[in-house]
Amino acid sequence: MTNHTQRAVRRSRRSEGHRRPSCGDHGRIAASDTLRTAEEASTEDQFGIAEPFGRPDHEHQTTLGFHLDGGRPRVGRYHLIEPLGQGSQGEVWKAVQLEPRIELVALKLLMSAGSRDPRKLARFRREAERGARMNHPAILPTYEFGQDGGVVFFAMPLVDGFALSQILDQRRQYRAGQPPLQLHRLAVLSEPRYIDAVARVLVRVAWALEDAHASRVVHCDVKPANILLDRSNEERTYLIDFGMGRDLDAMPRSPSESLAGTVLYMAPEKLLGRQVEEVLCDVYALGATAFEAFALKPPRAVPEDLPRSLWASYLAETEPPRPRTIFPRLPEGLERILVRALAQDPKRRYSSAGAMAGDLERFLSGTQSRSCQGSLA
Repeated sequence: MTNHTQRAVRRSRRSEGHRRPSCGDHGRIAASDTLRTAEEASTEDQFGIAEPFGRPDHEHQTTLGFHLDGGRPRVGRYHLIEPLGQGSQGEVWKAVQLEPRIELVALKLLMSAGSRDPRKLARFRREAERGARMNHPAILPTYEFGQDGGVVFFAMPLVDGFALSQILDQRRQYRAGQPPLQLHRLAVLSEPRYIDAVARVLVRVAWALEDAHASRVVHCDVKPANILLDRSNEERTYLIDFGMGRDLDAMPRSPSESLAGTVLYMAPEKLLGRQVEEVLCDVYALGATAFEAFALKPPRAVPEDLPRSLWASYLAETEPPRPRTIFPRLPEGLERILVRALAQDPKRRYSSAGAMAGDLERFLSGTQSRSCQGSLA
């Protein structure tokens, strides 16, 4: 039996409204009241993870970092079923909770090598804390955070669905006459219905981002791969993977950490290594995501023969084209919203994700924001 250090701390039920997976029998988790930098964080906190991590019992873990129970890998009270993908900080698995009731969950794992690195461990823990602290129906809650031997983990709701990036790939293939075997319904909608449905997805993501910012958290990696849609109902949309995120009340990052993210969706000022307003960088990334969702191609691309060392400067100097030059059937009102979100000058962007969400809602309701009409026309 491995040394199993694990504790679930009670957490409040989420607000009603838009359907969000509830904590159910998992109980609550309390987020830390004090935000710390990776350098300041210790390996012992209210979650019951104690140092040192080099105890002898760790040597008896399998090479994957977890132990076997009846032939199936097990971490804590969870049996691992199959890998779902790689997050920014660890592997994500479909798992079944064994107690207090049988339930499917998504389990994010930081394996033994990462759990022995204080910086990686602190970053992983803060990601779990953000899920505990933020209270929005389009942000998945953290059910539980714990450690089993050499593996640190946290559990989240399991959503049967597709990432927006997968849906965009499906739509590209469908339009090319080569539809994949599995399709989300968005991938096959007619263009007018697709535009409307995508705008509604973006509204939900924008309000989730606004709520995160109100909680003093920036995402730092908004992109189609980090937006999850339920397989049968795109109204159940989630902004996921806050692993690259930053707590705005924490001490400033080092320059190398500030550049964490995905360059195709990164704001120009961030690519150039300048002092940035992270909220406005998130707005830019949401704008780039919206551009790709409508046009089925990102607003900027890197030439194949360009050395990687020059990517940041090239993308920073490349101004996105007007969206309607790529997707002529895009309504002018939506184009104005995208152009404003993608402004090279951060002062000309939306000041908040909520302001962008409001303009999207006004577009959907048939009215257009005066501020949006008057800017970048």
